[in-house]
Amino acid sequence: MWNKLGTGLYGVAVARPCASSLSRARRRLGSAPLHRLFEILAGPVATRAQTGSFYRGLRVVAVDGTTLSIPDEEKVTWHFPKHGGPVLEFGYPLLRLVALVECGTRALIGAAFDPDTTGELGYARRLLDQLDASMVLLPTPTTTHSTSSTR
Repeated sequence: MWNKLGTGLYGVAVARPCASSLSRARRRLGSAPLHRLFEILAGPVATRAQTGSFYRGLRVVAVDGTTLSIPDEEKVTWHFPKHGGPVLEFGYPLLRLVALVECGTRALIGAAFDPDTTGELGYARRLLDQLDASMVLLPTPTTTHSTSSTR
């Protein structure tokens, strides 16, 4: 990480911190700087000439979600519970991430995340304020399950 941060300092003599120092500093700062950076950088970027980004003058956007395994640590599992049955917890805690993206560029416009105990639609509702009259939101395809098998 330090190599990326110090790229513009080529030729300047600077002290090189050890990796654990960077980790501790990041922990002290918390998530606020990354949250602010996301707020600054997130948003639509396509020009009218960009293929697949506009339909009849409206910016094409979509919502998609995923789940991510996160560390199985007490400081995490209080908010992101592990899956469990009546007797046993199992697996890693999961974080559900839902993003509003600009089609054509894949630029992030907004994101919502929390435990996977709420479905994608619940988090998608938190992104509605990111939409405006210049956008058309693609419908989410419904998943169909077939009971017949083809061989």
